[in-house]
Amino acid sequence: MRYIANHIVQVAALTTVLALTSAPLAQGAEGCTTANLKGNFGGILTGSVIGVGPIALVTTVTFDGAGGWSYDETGNINGNPIPNQHFTGNYSVTANCAGSTKDSGGNTTDFVIVGSGKDVEIMMAGTAPGAVFTIVLKRRFHSDD
Repeated sequence: MRYIANHIVQVAALTTVLALTSAPLAQGAEGCTTANLKGNFGGILTGSVIGVGPIALVTTVTFDGAGGWSYDETGNINGNPIPNQHFTGNYSVTANCAGSTKDSGGNTTDFVIVGSGKDVEIMMAGTAPGAVFTIVLKRRFHSDD
């Protein structure tokens, strides 16, 4: 009886491990391309500029599906409001749905695409020296894509 109970526990544990590890593989098997990242997104950027202070910005972003992107941001840096700023740049996406950006202001990020269709989100982290920030982008409800 004890053998059967132990066997059931082992099978349950193995099933759980397989279920948890199979989901990412299935997503990775589909693969991503630059064309997968297209449409209009809204987001929030939080972090800090080294030697200046905290950052809190809101942003609207457009990805063109061909490696070009643009965005507008406004908010507050170290307690001081900043006017709207507009940037353009390039992005790339790898088959595992990760990627990177560079913009006209010299900012760079690494990111990962999560979700699909209308539920796409993009999690970003700044990679240029001088600032520490993260960005979460969600597809806008009026996006045509």
